[in-house]
Amino acid sequence: MERQFGTAQDRLVKGMRLAGVSTREEANQYLNEEFLPLWNQNLAVVPASAADAHRALGAEHDLASALSHVETRQVSSDYTIRNGGRLFRIAPKCIQPGMRGGTVRIEMRLDGSMAVSFRGQWLEVIECDIRQKRPAPPKKPAVVLKPGTTTAERTKAWRESGQKLFQHGVSVNAAAASINRTRTRDSFD
Repeated sequence: MERQFGTAQDRLVKGMRLAGVSTREEANQYLNEEFLPLWNQNLAVVPASAADAHRALGAEHDLASALSHVETRQVSSDYTIRNGGRLFRIAPKCIQPGMRGGTVRIEMRLDGSMAVSFRGQWLEVIECDIRQKRPAPPKKPAVVLKPGTTTAERTKAWRESGQKLFQHGVSVNAAAASINRTRTRDSFD
């Protein structure tokens, strides 16, 4: 069949150019009157058997699956997958061990439907809203200052908050570091 396409493209296009074909009507006339008789006379092959060799589709054939666009996606930890800018959740009854982080096969069918399978088993998926990210809660300042405080007041508040780190002239960190926590045989007895 591919040889036939190559032959037709090679001979038909060049023949139309040499014949000066410029409209659809002229192309149809050239095809019917010149090209097809030449094709049938020189290139057509008589089949070995006149019987139709096409086979009917069997129960094992899934034409919708065979003619679909296939992609793979990874299942997230909350059993959702993304496809085409949409978020889908796998139905709880279809969840299987090893699915989180696993790969699913997504078939986009010609009729617009979507089919999802995992390890050869078809899954039921439900489209859900894309989660909106919550804004982070505002951070509370260590020292609450009233609006309109001066630089001197801010500096004073900063120094006072720093005083809490040092009590009795010893840093809290230095006091914690000075504790001897080494285990010796004597400390177990």
